[in-house]
Amino acid sequence: MVLTLNGRQCSKYTVISQKIQHPAKKKQHKLLFAVYNSRKNRQYREKVHTMTEKKEKKKIPAKLMVPLIVLGGLLLLLVVTMLIWKVSINIDGPKELTVECKDGFAAPAAEAVFKGPFVGSGGKSLNVRTRGKVDADRVGTYRLRYTANYLWFWKTVSVKVRVVDTTKPVIRLVEDPREFILPGTEYDDPGFTAEDNVDGDLTAKVETHWEENVLVYTVRDSSGNETTVRRSVNFDDPVPPEITLVGDTEFQLLYGTEYVEPGFSAEDNADGDLTDQVVTAMEGEYVTYTVRDKKGNVTVVKRHIVLYDPEPPVLTLLGGESCSIYAGHTFEDPGYKATDNIDGDITQNVIVSGSVNIYSPGSYTLTYSVTDSFNNVTTAVRTVTVEAVRQPDVVPPGGKVIYLTFDDGPSQYTEKLLGILAKYNVKATFFVVNYGHREMIAREAAAGHAVGVHSLTHDYNKIYASEEAYFADLQAMNEIIYAQTGSYSTMIRFPGGSSNRVSSFNPGIMTRLTAAVTAAGYQYFDWNVSSGDAGLTTDTDEVFQNVINGIGNRQYAIVLQHDSKGYSVDAVERIILWGLANGYTFQALTPSSPGAHHHINN
Repeated sequence: MVLTLNGRQCSKYTVISQKIQHPAKKKQHKLLFAVYNSRKNRQYREKVHTMTEKKEKKKIPAKLMVPLIVLGGLLLLLVVTMLIWKVSINIDGPKELTVECKDGFAAPAAEAVFKGPFVGSGGKSLNVRTRGKVDADRVGTYRLRYTANYLWFWKTVSVKVRVVDTTKPVIRLVEDPREFILPGTEYDDPGFTAEDNVDGDLTAKVETHWEENVLVYTVRDSSGNETTVRRSVNFDDPVPPEITLVGDTEFQLLYGTEYVEPGFSAEDNADGDLTDQVVTAMEGEYVTYTVRDKKGNVTVVKRHIVLYDPEPPVLTLLGGESCSIYAGHTFEDPGYKATDNIDGDITQNVIVSGSVNIYSPGSYTLTYSVTDSFNNVTTAVRTVTVEAVRQPDVVPPGGKVIYLTFDDGPSQYTEKLLGILAKYNVKATFFVVNYGHREMIAREAAAGHAVGVHSLTHDYNKIYASEEAYFADLQAMNEIIYAQTGSYSTMIRFPGGSSNRVSSFNPGIMTRLTAAVTAAGYQYFDWNVSSGDAGLTTDTDEVFQNVINGIGNRQYAIVLQHDSKGYSVDAVERIILWGLANGYTFQALTPSSPGAHHHINN
């Protein structure tokens, strides 16, 4: 067999080009033969398919042609099949993974598909088999293999998994409850722990060292991960020394004597006994003790020097420990005097407690108290007796008597009335108010008539507001009477009478007032005959008729009229004539006259 070879050397292979003429088809084919070139033994492996030889030509038997053709077709079919039909495996994720040790691991999912002609556009899904195991609790490199096949079509894909430990250990410090550590003392570490996710407890492997006032803790795990934590330690002495005083912090010193120090001591938590370094000073009412430790902490305490004086003040009641006044009369304290052995005259410091009701007879206690600058207290008591004024005995008039009484004057009609009374030498009683015509009060008294107090204002809401308000009104009107007549009157008539209900806004006021004015020596008069001129009638004839009807067969009659009513004044002369004709005499009221008191309704 004759070969024509043209070779060229390249890398490890020699490519040989051979021209062969096919004996049957007279065509030339160019075949490539790969020949392995070994530098060691220089042996050549050649696979030559000889189709013709130059020296000797021989035909292929016909019976071999068919098998050869079939074999070539099968080979060609196999190559084509491998190119157009295949199995594909898709991994959900990269083919190289890194996971943290102890974090767990789940193999990535995979899908396998067989694709090719006549299979369908999406291909045929295949089951994927996985081989290999990953231990996520141990550091290392692992490989997972995913395999799928369909008939004789196979596919294998590998995934590389690296389990690593990059987590640092954890150092936990036990909290130090101490706010500071005294300088120069050994630090007693309250404790610590070290834990690693892979190596477990590493407490024993913790190393410590100081960086000034910072204690540094360091630990390294088997993977080389290192953790460092720091604890700041307060080396300090902020606690000041303690001074202890012998005796109380408040020292009682008798006034006028010298202070003698009871004693003291000083102790420091670091420096020990500092008693000999205490500095004392007297500052006003205090003794000050000061001490400083080596750290500069200063302590200052004080002892209060309290001067005391056991001798109380002397309190003298002027006028004695008891006195008495008549009801209705103003009480004026006789006075008092207080002196102290140190403070001197302290009369202005006397406090008086208690009160005297001058409108109600009885015994009242006044307490006098005085305190000196050393809180010594002296107390004295005075008893004040309010005595009721003795009322004159009531003397019933002899025979038949008419007492003409006129309220709410003087007025413009009073002068006319005085003329009528003078004409018949009749004496009457005037309970006056402050409505004007004050000069008529003097004329009434000068003519021998009786003058009594009715009211200054005749304002029910004011005069019946309280006992004090009533007596203030009474006394003010009595001052006017005194100014006109030269004497005060003890005879009064309550506005509205003692039985009035206009004072009901102050429950019980009339009960109290009738008793109070009686105790104060006043005589109050009501009436037993009303003329009706205060609202029942304005007719003179009716006024006259009401009076004579009211007198009837009475032994004595106290007639109520108002000289502020002209129609009532016009009836007076007829009343006098009727009384004289019926055996009556006319008299003015006196303190001993009957009062004709009404029933008290309040």
